[in-house]
Amino acid sequence: MRSKNINVVLNLNSSGAPGKVDEAAMRSTLINLMLNSIHAMSQGGELKVSTTTGDQRLLVEIADTGCGMTEEQTKHMFEPFYTTKSQGLGLGLFFAATVIEQHSGTVEVRSTPRKGTQIAIKLPLERGRADGARG
Repeated sequence: MRSKNINVVLNLNSSGAPGKVDEAAMRSTLINLMLNSIHAMSQGGELKVSTTTGDQRLLVEIADTGCGMTEEQTKHMFEPFYTTKSQGLGLGLFFAATVIEQHSGTVEVRSTPRKGTQIAIKLPLERGRADGARG
């Protein structure tokens, strides 16, 4: 990220968040979302990752100052085989949305062309295991 002139800002909840997740799947999901942010900042920028808890939920926010997306792109971004990249299958974000759903979570996206994208993932706390998730 240094070579791309991307500054990373972490604001992580230091107390942790009790819950059960499929660690490998959730790690892949978060890495995929962050890599998309990095790819969107070809001219450099800022990647912010934050976590907070409240209302029996863990909130993970990933925000970038990249190229952003149109409303139409945002509407289709979690569909299988949808991509705006010249290379890629268009399955990464579909996989991410599926993993979040399997953990009884939700994902919200706000994006503005030429300004950036914010992704908010909400996951339940201490509710036990979601269908399809290993503890």
